[in-house]
Amino acid sequence: MGNNSKYDPFTSQNGLNVISVFLSVHCCSPDAFIALSVPQNRGFWPALMLLLQQIDAQVVSATLSTCANKSFHFIHAQVPTGSDIDNDDLETLLTALIVQELGVMPCMV
Repeated sequence: MGNNSKYDPFTSQNGLNVISVFLSVHCCSPDAFIALSVPQNRGFWPALMLLLQQIDAQVVSATLSTCANKSFHFIHAQVPTGSDIDNDDLETLLTALIVQELGVMPCMV
């Protein structure tokens, strides 16, 4: 990336490596399927679980895999049927968490 490269809000570069984050959220009431690819960062997993707890989501299954400096999170959760949390709300909450914890905007897939 030279000096004339355009600013990309989906990545953060420190000269040696580029941080990229991918987020995918699909809801089919009451189920929510979340897939995340983020750089390994101590404290991100607990913050993610706390967010799901705060919206009263029940985690049905969760997988955390790591490879090199990346973490891959796959979560199947159920949002209470009386809740007004939808796909867009969940994406917004997760995006805010990613920005807060990692300082980079996720690329939505």
